[in-house]
Amino acid sequence: MGKPTEEQRQERVRARARRAALQAEEDARRQKEKREQWKQDGTYLSREEFEAGYPQGSIVLAIGEE
Repeated sequence: MGKPTEEQRQERVRARARRAALQAEEDARRQKEKREQWKQDGTYLSREEFEAGYPQGSIVLAIGEE
């Protein structure tokens, strides 16, 4: 197999960019879902709360409960 042509290289570049864009969209969707779930659970801390040292001990985790 010889060296890829310029057209083949460009197609690979486009395919790589397409995969990266799809992955970025999927990551953003997952992050949004997580934030929404945390808000529903009452465990979401905003950046301001986190930086202000909001007491994380106030978040109650139900460990071992069934």
